[in-house]
Amino acid sequence: MLKNNQRTIDFQNTRAKSDFLRQNATNLLSNFQNTELMSSKIAVVLEKRRKKANGKFPVKIRFNFKCQAHYINTGIEVPEANFTLGKVVGMPKASLMNSIIAQKLDYTQSVLDDLQLRGLIKTKFKTGGDIKRFIESGENVYDEKQDPNKAVLFFKSYVQNHAKKYSNRSSANQYIHMLNKVAEFADLDLLFLQDINVAFLKDFEIFCQKSGMTTNGIGNYMRSIRTVYNDAIDRDLIGIDKYPFRRFKIKKAKTIHRNVNVKDLRFMLNFDYDDLKERLKANAKKYTSKFPDVKKYVDLWFLSFYFCGMNIKDILFLKHNDIRNNELSIIRFKSGEQIIIRVEPEAWNIIKMYPGKKYLLSFLDEYSTDDYKNVESRMNENLKFVLPYITGYWARHTWATIASKLDVPDPIVDIAQGRTVKGMAGIYIARNMGKITEANRKVIDYLFSK
Repeated sequence: MLKNNQRTIDFQNTRAKSDFLRQNATNLLSNFQNTELMSSKIAVVLEKRRKKANGKFPVKIRFNFKCQAHYINTGIEVPEANFTLGKVVGMPKASLMNSIIAQKLDYTQSVLDDLQLRGLIKTKFKTGGDIKRFIESGENVYDEKQDPNKAVLFFKSYVQNHAKKYSNRSSANQYIHMLNKVAEFADLDLLFLQDINVAFLKDFEIFCQKSGMTTNGIGNYMRSIRTVYNDAIDRDLIGIDKYPFRRFKIKKAKTIHRNVNVKDLRFMLNFDYDDLKERLKANAKKYTSKFPDVKKYVDLWFLSFYFCGMNIKDILFLKHNDIRNNELSIIRFKSGEQIIIRVEPEAWNIIKMYPGKKYLLSFLDEYSTDDYKNVESRMNENLKFVLPYITGYWARHTWATIASKLDVPDPIVDIAQGRTVKGMAGIYIARNMGKITEANRKVIDYLFSK
């Protein structure tokens, strides 16, 4: 009788334990399904549901929420054969791709950890899609007081909007050129301003070097990125603690002095254009209409020289009324400084050869828009037929070099070329513009002297 009673008690205890364990498991599962985000399940995967037209699959970061998988874009696409154990392998840019993926993975993990630690998974996000959109928005942490209409810091749109602030076309273009280069390096549609860290900058620098860019050319792009980043900090859109330029230093190479010696200047003046025309005819298939008149662009170069090394852009936009009583007077585009120069006979000879309609010279007449950059490009290509190593900008350096050699004071050179001169020197020279005329005549006479 005792044994039967004992078996009954044991059975009841066993059933109670079973019911307890079953209920506990149900509660745990319910809690997980309703509230828990298993960030430990985060992984880098090849998303093979849809194959791209190029035969590749997108690499994505997967996380689970309420027993459902959700995917964060990385911007990387690879063939199935080149993806193993969460890594890109056997491709030319595999290390670069893996670096980008690692950055995205680390960022995703940190955001998920922050949301879970602060309990925001339960209160602020209803679906995994909401979490995915928040992560892809590029925010570092969830700010419960943030403006829901606040613009997402996509790198592409931020740079484009920043470039629109500049009325000067060349200043705006430097940001667009930088953006185009970054587009060769990374997927702009998936790049956030917050992605610009030290690792990104180092990898981008290496990419630019391999593409053949100079140190100073790369530096120009890096300074544009830095300016945009600083702007975002100034607007309290990014914390200064994330500033990457504390540890990443922009390199700068010493600029080569770009002046033409007098011997080569005289070679340009006495160049045999008839012989050149014959050589161009013999290579008609090689040289197209891109090189319509070499002499025309050499003349433009010398006009810059006769105007104390005036910038080509300033020359191209000269108007007929900018010259009065044999004196040229303009405001320089770049510096906003006034330039007043007497038009010497050598300059008049060139001006009379190329009379323009809209502007003083005819170089922009063939364009429907004021495409001065195209003229500069054609000029540089044409100059290579005469002296392979020069560009239009060399006229400016050459005039300044000769003037210095002839003991023309530096403040006079600076004012003649439209640079700002501070202090009494600037005031004195501005009141004695004859000093500029005297310096320019001295340089031109030196060129034609025996």
